Amino acid sequence: MSSTPSSPAILSAYATLTSLLHPTAPLEIEILPSSISTTILHAGNSIGIPKRLLTACFPHARSTFLAHKDDDDDDHNNQNDDRQEAATTTTTPALDATLVLQLLNPEHLSAANFRKRRLLLRRRNSGGEDDDDETAVFATREMVWIESLVTSPLYRHAKSPTLWAHRLWVLKTFLHSSSSGNGDGRGGAAAGLLARELGVVMRAGERHPGNYHAWNYAREVLPLVAVLGSARAEGGMKAVVEKVHGWCLAHPRDISGWSFLAFLLRGQTVDGHVARHVYCETEAFVERLRWQGSSVEWFLASEAQIRDSRTSLMAQSRPIDPP
Repeated sequence: MSSTPSSPAILSAYATLTSLLHPTAPLEIEILPSSISTTILHAGNSIGIPKRLLTACFPHARSTFLAHKDDDDDDHNNQNDDRQEAATTTTTPALDATLVLQLLNPEHLSAANFRKRRLLLRRRNSGGEDDDDETAVFATREMVWIESLVTSPLYRHAKSPTLWAHRLWVLKTFLHSSSSGNGDGRGGAAAGLLARELGVVMRAGERHPGNYHAWNYAREVLPLVAVLGSARAEGGMKAVVEKVHGWCLAHPRDISGWSFLAFLLRGQTVDGHVARHVYCETEAFVERLRWQGSSVEWFLASEAQIRDSRTSLMAQSRPIDPP
């Protein structure tokens, strides 16, 4: 089925938009009412896109994607030289189209899967090495793009299960290997990875309260940094708990954050003194502000239950003095 040719104005807007959506640093993207502006606004890392203009670009992006999504496969099967060139090309018509598709529809699975295939193609043509500099650069750019989507003031993106699953796939497939060195360097890289990903989750949690998809992503990231090693001995997990606890106190109604904090405190890598400190600080927060909210009440009740069960187990494990 043939599509109606796009007007020159739409083609120009599409070219401008796709040129701006290849960030090396996270963007803040906002879809604006058409009454505010009829053109794309851009200042630094902030981009404002009129909704009417974005929806007008979407059909062109879709037709471009459908027309070019198999180009890489054709290059791979037929022309070795072209395949090598495709692997080092920063962008393609289909890749540009996925930017607009994901911006308007974060659950566009075909766009997400195409971007996965592009990353795998680049790795295959670089010799299959995850730590290849060029592959790592493209994977890092992919993470920056997803971060831009899930942390921007967009309606559905912060809570998109497709985007969070895509980010986890990129992390597991490419970037986690860069944190798997040896010794202290490995621990420092893993600790930095966890801190960075938690920062993204927290910003997404502010965009969409009760963001279970974001906090569940954080749960999935934790096993990837279980190789903290020396960083853990230096209090790495304590710093993580304090950071999450601070976020929860700043957003006391957000049950998803408190649930993740409880998940952290029940982990084997968190010292009991840290858990008691968090409990006491939260209890003091409630008393000081006379806070009433089911989220905090649930956290305190669940932690009190855990503390009581631990105390009971310790009492049962004590040796009985002979008569």
